[in-house]
This record gives sequence, C-alpha cells and structure tokens, in this order.
Amino acid sequence: MLSEALLIPRLPWLLDIDIQIWGQTVINLRGGCLEVSEINANTSSGPINAVLQLHWLKHVSSFHIWAQDSLSVHPCKQKTEPSACNSEHMVNSLQTSAEKVEVTGYGITDELLSAILENEICPSSLSISDCPQITSLDLSPLRSLKSLVIHNCVSLRKLFDRQYFTALRDLEVTNASSFAEAWSELLGSRYAEWGQVTTSLESLTVDSTLFLNSPLCAVLTSLKKLTIHSDFRVTSLSRQQVQALLLLTSLQDLGFIQCCNLHSLPSELHKIYTLKQLEIDSCPCVESLPNNGLPEKLEKLIIRGCNRRLYTGASMMGSTSTKVHLVDR
Repeated sequence: MLSEALLIPRLPWLLDIDIQIWGQTVINLRGGCLEVSEINANTSSGPINAVLQLHWLKHVSSFHIWAQDSLSVHPCKQKTEPSACNSEHMVNSLQTSAEKVEVTGYGITDELLSAILENEICPSSLSISDCPQITSLDLSPLRSLKSLVIHNCVSLRKLFDRQYFTALRDLEVTNASSFAEAWSELLGSRYAEWGQVTTSLESLTVDSTLFLNSPLCAVLTSLKKLTIHSDFRVTSLSRQQVQALLLLTSLQDLGFIQCCNLHSLPSELHKIYTLKQLEIDSCPCVESLPNNGLPEKLEKLIIRGCNRRLYTGASMMGSTSTKVHLVDR
C-alpha cells in the first residue's frame, strides 16, 4: 500500500511546468505545496499522491494546470499578507514568481480557480481558457499581474477587485460574452464616491464590439492598441459605438481582424487624431475606406485578405505620409 506522497524533486533549471489532472482527482493547495492525489479504483493500493512545493517555482517562467473530469479541491487555509509579494521576506517565503500561469480545462471550477490563485502565486501573466464552469474571477491575490487572457469562459459574469483590474497592461478576451458588461460594471462601481476611474491598460484584444461603450471607453485613458478580432456578427459600428471609440484619446493602433460580416469602417475614423496604424485583415465585405478619409497622423495602413475594391481604393491614396501595405493572400 502506497501511503506516502511522492515528492517531486527540485528542478531549478526548469522553465515550464505542466500539470495535467484527470480522472478521480483530489487537489490540495496548502502550506506552499500543491498536492495532486489520483484515486485508483482498480487497485487496493489507495490514492497516489504527488506533491510540488510552490517555493521551488521561483525560476519557472510558465506554470500550467490542466484539469478535466471529476475534481475535488481543498484550498489553502493560510492567508498571505497583502505586502508579501513585494517584501524582502519573499526570498525565504513560499511565494512563487512564475512569469506566467495558465489554467485550462473543463474540470476547473470557481473553487479550484480560487484555490490556485490564492496559494501565494504572483505571476505577471495569467491565462484562463476553456473553463466553462468558471462564473467569477477575483484578481486580488495577484498583485503583480500585468497581462490577462480570458478565452472560452462562457459562464464568466462576475469580476472582483477593481484595483487590480485597473492595473492591467494587456487584456485579451474571447468567447466570454458577459465579460464586457461585468467589466463595465466593475469599473463603474462606487463612481460617485471615488470619482472617475482610470486604468493602465495599453493593449486590448476582444471578439465583440460590445466593449465599445462610452462608460468603459471613457476610463481606458491609456489604451494604445485595440484589436477587434473574429466578431462575426457586426456589420457596422453603431453611432454610440463610434462615439465611444472617439473617447480612446491615446489610441495609436486599431485593427479589425477576421470580422467577416463587417461592411464598413467607422465613418468618423478621421477624428481619432492619435491613430498611427490601421490594420484591416480578412474582412472581405469591406469595399472602401471611410468617405471622410483617414486620420492625418496615420503612418501605416495594413490591408490583407480583403476585397479587391478596398485594395484599389487604398492604392490610390494621395497621402505621402502614410505607408500603405497591401498583402494579398
């Protein structure tokens, strides 16, 4: 009977760790250790445990947990002090400074996600994908987080801790239909008490023009790059969405990628005075540039995989200050 846990040895030169969890699995996150117990129903040897001490992950660049099927979790009961991630004590603590944490799989629940994020992990990048059971996300344990990717989390509808969402630099959200509303609600909460919120976000990639709403765009004062990727429903931006787009006063790079049913570009595109680069990629229904022209400071126009008429119109641009890149696929 195997009763003792298998202690995963320290691997100081390891750059990536990938933990895959399946079957009847119990996860324990406590005391700076991640313990995975696989219940073997076919033998009488009992559960087989594998323990990874998280303080050994200080030099790890990527930490990936993939879970599927039946899971139960026992989260860490020890709480980390708010300043622990930046304190000198971190050298001797159980903190991990993995640059990137990836959480993936149908077996990931709200309980399991909270246990992972609360177990003294301070990544600069977090990716959560293919987790349809996740309904909420609290970034308060992740005090060093700068980049967040949310993909295929269709049930995610609640966000917590505005302070750490406003500190993000890069955000990518795809196939999470309620995220835009939840994000707008989070940033607008207690507006009257605290005054207008500002964010540090510089790059935003989304698959829906629902993110183009005035309450949200008004606080994205630092946003430099916006990419609308794979919005198959939009045919044109509404008047309200165009006005919201004009609120992005720091925007320098705008892209419409694989918006297959988009028929026209924003009519007031020329009023985004800060815009330096415009990319139109795989938007076959767009046949022309806006009638009012493009921003005067535009330095680069990239068109690829689009309608021939759009290529013709772009090639005839009289502006010498804009570099036109036409890529035919």
